[in-house]
Amino acid sequence: MWRLRIGAAAKDDHHLFSTNNYVGRQTWEFDAEAGSPAEFAGMEQARRNFSLNRSRFKTSGDLLWRIQFLSEKKFEQKIPRVRVEDAEKITYEDAKTAMRRGILYLAALQAKDGHWPAENSGIMFLNSPFVSSSFSKQFIRLRIGAAAKDDHHLFSTNNYVGRQTWEFDAEAGSPAEFAGMEQARRNFSLNRSRFKTSGDLLWRIQFLSEKKFEQKIPRVRVEDAEKITYEDAKTTMRRGILYLAALQAKDGHWPAENSGIMFLNSPFFICLYITGHLEEIFTVEHRKEFLRYMYNHQV
Repeated sequence: MWRLRIGAAAKDDHHLFSTNNYVGRQTWEFDAEAGSPAEFAGMEQARRNFSLNRSRFKTSGDLLWRIQFLSEKKFEQKIPRVRVEDAEKITYEDAKTAMRRGILYLAALQAKDGHWPAENSGIMFLNSPFVSSSFSKQFIRLRIGAAAKDDHHLFSTNNYVGRQTWEFDAEAGSPAEFAGMEQARRNFSLNRSRFKTSGDLLWRIQFLSEKKFEQKIPRVRVEDAEKITYEDAKTTMRRGILYLAALQAKDGHWPAENSGIMFLNSPFFICLYITGHLEEIFTVEHRKEFLRYMYNHQV
């Protein structure tokens, strides 16, 4: 069960230090052994109610940590609720009782370091693109127009036409192909200050290799003072069309780099490292590609 931890570093947060003993710090931790069946049922009921009413009530009301705090402190509201009808006058005693009831409740929700926890979910809007980009970074080979093996949540009305995802396959490719990929990576890293885009070299190498492409039309060379003939233009056009046809995916589209979402990777990668969850979330190949990307795009 998820529990809110107040005013302390998590068990594996050995990279963190504090000058005020972590006052005001609040982190959610998952503890499989925490909570009773009744508490767990209450948490699940709160989640279901929020999901069912999410179009009417956008905020969660901090229900999960309120349930946790009230349970930990064995809170019991002993002051009866004051009910005042519309035409009835509010007396001093009514106001006093209602105030005491509210203060007792809020005191039970106060953390041990004096503050009241609260939802701060602004950063959560980054989660969806991060999950999407992380999924697309799992693989090394480009897969076209089909669901990946573990994409049982996906469906398509056009047989995944135009879909492209990178997959990691440890057994794919020959030593020569692998050497070509590594050489392309090194060249990009060495020249990253001059050429900011990758030129889609990795998937081009993959496609040309899979189709056993061989450029049989010779290159036309025209000097500065030389006139361009019809045959020169025709030969050059045929050469280019042959090359582009080899790069065309089986569903008819041409894959292309769409890396705008990647600017979110660095802060999330750093956060996972700080919180000690990097190796739990990403495999060695994930981390290798993330680090390569961050290195290539640093100023």
